[in-house]
Amino acid sequence: GPGASSGAGEELLRAAAVVLATGGFAGSAERVAEWAPALATLPTTNGPTATGEGLALGLRAGARAVDLAEVQVHPTALVNGSDPEARTKWLAPEALRGSGGVLLDRQGRRFVNELGTRAHVTAAMLPLPGARAAL
Repeated sequence: GPGASSGAGEELLRAAAVVLATGGFAGSAERVAEWAPALATLPTTNGPTATGEGLALGLRAGARAVDLAEVQVHPTALVNGSDPEARTKWLAPEALRGSGGVLLDRQGRRFVNELGTRAHVTAAMLPLPGARAAL
């Protein structure tokens, strides 16, 4: 079972469940494709260090994972004009939407209340061509 080292030896801790919190995996296209395939075509605002190594280590050690496909998607990001197709985008904070920014589809139509939750705004964007909108 899980144990903890206090420096003076090991202590056995008994628990019905253990939460392994090691960080995200959305910086790894391969892990997103494996663990959250519905999101595999979306860009990420995660840095290159969010690779899921801790989670993978736990799985190799026999841990069971739940809801890996439940990844929080940030609906707004800044696109680098010199590399618009880059997988990694710069995070565009909610402040842009909260201070009056509007999201428009390719026809220039507003399609969502920009002050909604990330989940709500993302759900409205996913059916759009390329799951993209302009802010």
